[in-house]
Amino acid sequence: DYLHSIQKKLQDSENDLSILNAELQIIGLQRSENIVHSPVEGVIYNVNKNAMTIGGVISPTEMLFEIKPVDKHIRAEVKINPKYRDQIFVGEKTTISIESIVNSRRQPYPAIIESISPDIIESKDNAGLKEYYKVMVEFYVSDSALSNIKPGMIVDANIITGKHTILDYLMSPIAKTFKGALSEPLPSDHR
Repeated sequence: DYLHSIQKKLQDSENDLSILNAELQIIGLQRSENIVHSPVEGVIYNVNKNAMTIGGVISPTEMLFEIKPVDKHIRAEVKINPKYRDQIFVGEKTTISIESIVNSRRQPYPAIIESISPDIIESKDNAGLKEYYKVMVEFYVSDSALSNIKPGMIVDANIITGKHTILDYLMSPIAKTFKGALSEPLPSDHR
């Protein structure tokens, strides 16, 4: 009888231990899901007010933090018209100009296309529905320029999709006119 009660206590303790181990795994998983990793190394510049409230909710598309990079390599999000998608590629060289920097010369920075969204993204604003591909571009800036760059600044990307001379652009309308003029359809025979 005594041995039976000890075996029962041992069995109960083992059951409790397995339940506690399962709860511990769940808590560990929940804790790891609460950790947010930044894609860049930097300093937190701005915090979403909902992130600082107990029970605050942040939607998946909402910003959590603005991070000012400490690295001189900056990533910019660029929107590309879908008609040019077949002409741009990951790894392609481009240039970035930052609109907001108080610099009369606005010298462009050499950049590289890092990624292109796999599908068209649609957004709606006052002008209507806009479709674009999201392109991430990485560029390097000097120490002096880095202090002037802030999240949300507008950038201009110049992606070279083909090589054309100025003469090509000037002659293009004339060439199209002659091509159309020399290839008029023959009159059809109506009987």
